[in-house]
Amino acid sequence: MARAFTVTGRQDGQVFMPDMVGALQLGAAVDVSPEVVLTEPGWTLFSFDLAASEAVFVDVGPCDLSQAPFSYQRQFEIAQRVLRLPFADVLGMADAIPAAPQVHLFNIGHCGSTLLHNVFNQTEVAWCLSEPLFVFDLAMGRDKVVDEVRVALLRAGCAFMRLFPGYAGQVQVLKHFSQALMIAEDCQRATPDARFLFLYRDAESWCNSVYGFVQRMGGQMQVPKDEREFVWWIMSGNMTLGAAAGLVDMTGDVLMFDELSAAVWILQRDRFHQVVAAGVPMRATPYEALVADRERTLAGIFAECGLPDADMEGALTAFDSDSHAGTATARSVPVERLDEAALARVRGMLAGLRPPLTGAEPWLDAG
Repeated sequence: MARAFTVTGRQDGQVFMPDMVGALQLGAAVDVSPEVVLTEPGWTLFSFDLAASEAVFVDVGPCDLSQAPFSYQRQFEIAQRVLRLPFADVLGMADAIPAAPQVHLFNIGHCGSTLLHNVFNQTEVAWCLSEPLFVFDLAMGRDKVVDEVRVALLRAGCAFMRLFPGYAGQVQVLKHFSQALMIAEDCQRATPDARFLFLYRDAESWCNSVYGFVQRMGGQMQVPKDEREFVWWIMSGNMTLGAAAGLVDMTGDVLMFDELSAAVWILQRDRFHQVVAAGVPMRATPYEALVADRERTLAGIFAECGLPDADMEGALTAFDSDSHAGTATARSVPVERLDEAALARVRGMLAGLRPPLTGAEPWLDAG
């Protein structure tokens, strides 16, 4: 049996992703049949509780989560009920869900991925979900789950997404958290027939964009010592602190955010090349091309995804609005940009690197 709970309230204020399940206030547990997540509309896979070996589903009613800038945030905000289901049941039921063409959209964050999410949802032939939390859980907790189970859970999670309200058999696109790049090979093993996209951005503008995000979240230029381990954990996708060695001093008296973000950019770039070398067929697209040559760039992306009939005119309307509108990271929230001293530090870090980690060397772009 599964256990279902009525949501009676939720924690106020900003709630961090790993804390969202615990921030939902619940009534008493009621035993229900596990099959309700297959047969009862509204149940959506939310999170994987790796410690308990349980999947957490939330009932969102008829809400089409593809319309949310961040699906996990919307799930947390409107969840009416919570259901916990052992992994064994989740894996056993996933095969009953019909297959569909699938696309994985990986990215380094702050590079137009939410914009492209909106673009896909304007085509009428694709249905894109932005940042499913269960993939974040597996990426950040990858060392807690053996490879075979992690791949099986990814396969099942991708299948359960096709039961979400609003999905009607279109090409299924998963726009991932940036941290999901850490398990891109697992995603290929889980969904070998899927297409794989990747978005990135040049180092200086990326560091500037991330700095804006940090300000909107209450952060500052100097990273306090007691916050560094957490900031590194979330920005790097749970790389070891040792990965920062030779790039940035995590224990120094002063650590500037521009230096930390430049180190993460360098390591994400290296990680992308590792994924490609492992055989994951990524089509890489720079943010600069997405915004400067919209129609041509989108035409290439749609062709890669098997979407020759995509509504280009409708897709281009996604550029007319802020893809983060209505969230704490909306462009309407004013922020400062990196000053020349900070940009000089970023350039200095890139200039001091050896291939294949130099900022000047191009990423592997598809044509």
